[in-house]
Amino acid sequence: MIDFYKVMKLSGYPIDKAQKAYNEIKLLANRETTRERTRWEIFNYHADNNEFYFNQILKGNKNLDWDQIPILSKYELNGDYKSKLPGRIRKKKLYVGYTAGSSGAPIAIARDAMHHAMVWLNVENYYTKSGISIKDRQARFYATPLSGFEYRKERLKDFLANRYRFIVSQMTDEVIDKWLLKFKHSKFKYIYGYSRTLYFFAKFIAKRDIVLKDICPSLKICIVTSEICTPNEEAYISKVLGVPVANEYGASEIGIIGYKTDKHWECSNELLYLEIVDNEGNVLPSGSTGRLLCTCLYNIATPLIRYEIGDNVTLEKINGQTRITSIDGRILDNALLPSGKIVPGITFYYLSEELVHLIGSHDYRVVQCKRNKFYVEIVECNELPCKENDRLRKVFDKYLEPGLDVSYKCVDEIEKGSNGKYKVFVSLV
Repeated sequence: MIDFYKVMKLSGYPIDKAQKAYNEIKLLANRETTRERTRWEIFNYHADNNEFYFNQILKGNKNLDWDQIPILSKYELNGDYKSKLPGRIRKKKLYVGYTAGSSGAPIAIARDAMHHAMVWLNVENYYTKSGISIKDRQARFYATPLSGFEYRKERLKDFLANRYRFIVSQMTDEVIDKWLLKFKHSKFKYIYGYSRTLYFFAKFIAKRDIVLKDICPSLKICIVTSEICTPNEEAYISKVLGVPVANEYGASEIGIIGYKTDKHWECSNELLYLEIVDNEGNVLPSGSTGRLLCTCLYNIATPLIRYEIGDNVTLEKINGQTRITSIDGRILDNALLPSGKIVPGITFYYLSEELVHLIGSHDYRVVQCKRNKFYVEIVECNELPCKENDRLRKVFDKYLEPGLDVSYKCVDEIEKGSNGKYKVFVSLV
């Protein structure tokens, strides 16, 4: 079996050094005074060493109270990530991750090697509490690019991370039967994937009157992520799969924000300082619901300080511990196609790169009005040439299925939800 941490070491990440630092941080992480001191340390670091942060975000003024520090949005981080780095680390080992663009602004975010290693150690910390390790065999229900370099890269990452990826853009009875055979002949320790996809997977196998753990006894837990999973859905998934369900809340640029195995999300106090504000940016007291801001306490590459995730949450602080009691995140529709295939709405994020290049706009939404009919709403668009229309259809052919009626329409704006996000895909079927 491939050792994930050995792969990290060979890739240049200081796992041993990060483990020692993380263990020391854990001892003090639940002390509010520790996080308050550390938040100022990372603020002063970027204010003193990061020209982008000092000039463009702080406007040359760092003599501020904490609640006066400007809230950082995804849009301000758009563009070349290298221009957002402190000069002293631009030539050092970095990890660069990409958001899925759920707020309409796909961005690249850099982490220094030490911080990236600690992000993974934080994942391991929470998984250990569920009786598993990130080294264990994972059944991954996640979308993936379907061709090209990005497809090969994801497959390599799956191999190195000891996980098998189920292609969730294809959910039919025949496909599900093949998936069940894979579970029967594999020693998966845990399932990880989109909430809605796993809910529909559970509904498919419930029709066969089986419990997944009966055919895959090694299975210990199912971790849902990326979309809201209601308590009723969690209970249903747990019953059909035969294992407990944990709910992971996070962001690709941040890592795990909260991990829920009971009634609330235990927050990543080790690496994050969390706060909530109202629509005017005023800090709200414990127990209130508002816009979630995250400060990455140890990322010296990118100044994720008072960074707005885009979700409304209810945040409580009790005895130095921060926890989330509710999340107003995104619930994505699924696309039901003429062939009977069910495609999770998250798949449409993987159309993003091709659609953005094709239509020249980051502001768009895909709408399904009939099983075979889709249109793309585009903000401030120009008329697409015939060849671009053909390319638009081919993108849908690749990610969904051939023969769909695909068109586009220009709109002035796309309505966003109460949490500040808009759904990249909406089904009217």
